[in-house]
Amino acid sequence: MSPTLESAFSKFLHSLSSIGNSLFHSLLNILTALLAFGQTLLSSALHLAQSFVQLGLELCQGALGFVLANFVVIAALGGGYYWYTTYYRPGTQKKIGTSKK
Repeated sequence: MSPTLESAFSKFLHSLSSIGNSLFHSLLNILTALLAFGQTLLSSALHLAQSFVQLGLELCQGALGFVLANFVVIAALGGGYYWYTTYYRPGTQKKIGTSKK
């Protein structure tokens, strides 16, 4: 049997539909991968927060832990205040070293 115009056109349409189907499935796979990445990222962030809470609770057990936790909080607040006052000009919200000419 010799190829006819109808069979060639049919094969061409079949090829186009296969390409379209492959592209559609590729887009679905990319979407699935992005959703899985987001789920993993959220799960990791929640696990990290849980670890920090557990660390804080374990530090505050007992009298010595309570005193140590207070020192850590005071050091963190003092460090944050020092960073804020050296990074920003007092009384403004502009960063130091960013003046307009």
